[in-house]
Amino acid sequence: MRHRQIDQGMKFGRLTVVKHAGSDKHRRALWRCRCDCGREAIVAGANLKGGYTKSCGCLFREINSGITIENGRSSRLYKVWASMKQRCLNPRNKDYGRYGGRGIKVCPEWMEFKPFKEWALSHGYASCLTIERIENDNGYGPENCEWKTVQDQAVNRDFNSSRSGTRGVSWHKLLCRWHARVIHKGKAAYSEYFEDFEEAVRAVEKQRSIIFNKKEE
Repeated sequence: MRHRQIDQGMKFGRLTVVKHAGSDKHRRALWRCRCDCGREAIVAGANLKGGYTKSCGCLFREINSGITIENGRSSRLYKVWASMKQRCLNPRNKDYGRYGGRGIKVCPEWMEFKPFKEWALSHGYASCLTIERIENDNGYGPENCEWKTVQDQAVNRDFNSSRSGTRGVSWHKLLCRWHARVIHKGKAAYSEYFEDFEEAVRAVEKQRSIIFNKKEE
């Protein structure tokens, strides 16, 4: 069975595997582990092997101590980061099925708050914005995330989930137009709507050539 790939006594970060503890509702093998601090935790095998869970939570508190508080409370940005991880890593989270349950992950770099905070503040974060993945089937990471208003996210959800077959071109159900878009450094460097599909394809190709040629210079 799959869970036999992890054995009693194996160590992952601060966690030592004690025994197999069944499976969760997503059929992932669970393991009872003992942390170096003395506490125990039930952890999904996938999170152990992927390096997503390395302690009972004590390591998390140590790493992020002193950088999460604003005016005596957890900062909004910290809450955005924590919620992102919960959606992807915690099977008990109400949104897990739409994120971690279908393979959406958080990049290793963002497993700690400080690198995420540095990226956010250098990429236009503001308290009125929310984080959005550019490609809906890919995970959270610097190359696939941007900050959007709630209104922008609502518009993006109106895109048809089917692909056009051409990178950068999608059908927008609400506007009944083809959306041509080029992403550069995690942001939309070009965005325009067309009635004609071929025109949208040509626009994307032209803009991609201009944008990435400038990048090379």
